[in-house]
Amino acid sequence: MKKSFGFMPDGREVYMIELHSGKLSAKVLTYGAIIQSFCVPDKDGNIKDIVLGFDNLEDYIEQDKCFGCIVGRCTNRISNASFKLNGIEYKLYKNSQGNSSHGGKIGFSKKIWDIDNISENSVTLHLFSPDMEENYPGDLDIYVRYTLTEKSLRLEYNGHCNKDTIVNLTNHAYFNLEGHESGDISNHLISINADYFLRTDNKTVPDGTIVSVAGTPLDLRQLQPIGNNIDSDYDQIKWSKGFDRNWCINGKLRDFNKACELIGPNSKIKLEMYTTQPGIQLYTGNYLGSDRKAKDGVTYVDRGGYALEAQGYPDAINHPNFPSVVLKAGEEYKEKTEYFVDIEKCE
Repeated sequence: MKKSFGFMPDGREVYMIELHSGKLSAKVLTYGAIIQSFCVPDKDGNIKDIVLGFDNLEDYIEQDKCFGCIVGRCTNRISNASFKLNGIEYKLYKNSQGNSSHGGKIGFSKKIWDIDNISENSVTLHLFSPDMEENYPGDLDIYVRYTLTEKSLRLEYNGHCNKDTIVNLTNHAYFNLEGHESGDISNHLISINADYFLRTDNKTVPDGTIVSVAGTPLDLRQLQPIGNNIDSDYDQIKWSKGFDRNWCINGKLRDFNKACELIGPNSKIKLEMYTTQPGIQLYTGNYLGSDRKAKDGVTYVDRGGYALEAQGYPDAINHPNFPSVVLKAGEEYKEKTEYFVDIEKCE
């Protein structure tokens, strides 16, 4: 079902699309291709909205935390806000301590996407990004399809460009498996299927080294409370005031690999994320706190949710040892991420 969610300052209308499948439901906005809600039953059958967000368009426009949106053309950091491709240097907008982050000044998260196709449990959104928008080369067409099954929310990305370019898309939803309004997530259980992570500088830009998690507080291979090491003095945690790093997902590159598993301690909702992307950025909402009223009139606190960003490695274009994020002219950009909800075994 499609209905109006408000109007942009220039008068363009934004729509909300409601998806339903079995006991699950979700809402997606055409602004930023945002996941506005994802509702699932807990162990007692009570419905929990496990995605943080807002009830009105104005708050989505004014906030700067990327709630629920598709980030692009290139997510995460690009060092020195520049890259070279085919011998040409491209200068990007500096919006993160001298670096470029999350697509630049007006990335995909701030665009109105077109509705390409819609059904009871699925919607496909389309965005056209013209050549040199935010100084990225090529006319890029991107499609994102959200499909709600009886056990999951699936995201499928497809695209093509008429010039060689770089593309690295992710969804930046914040999850809280106790319900979006329930506060600190430190007691949630987490495991990340990764033997390695990307070391960064104090501006969270990768320095090019791929480091073993063994013997570090970033070893999340075994299920454990998020809060176990979230206040560690380890520089890769301390610099970000919590978790905010890219883990290198185990498995064959471009296979549909398990990235992570999380469990709400009281709701017993279990979320497993699988993706074709090589990396996952776990960000524990270290700076989420705000007086801004969110859904249902609540206010969010620092560490009130976590982003699970399936992505190509940050700054990959500037590190030849990272999996490539170059999309060649005429080739297809194709990635898939799926959030599976277990509502039967966690009892």
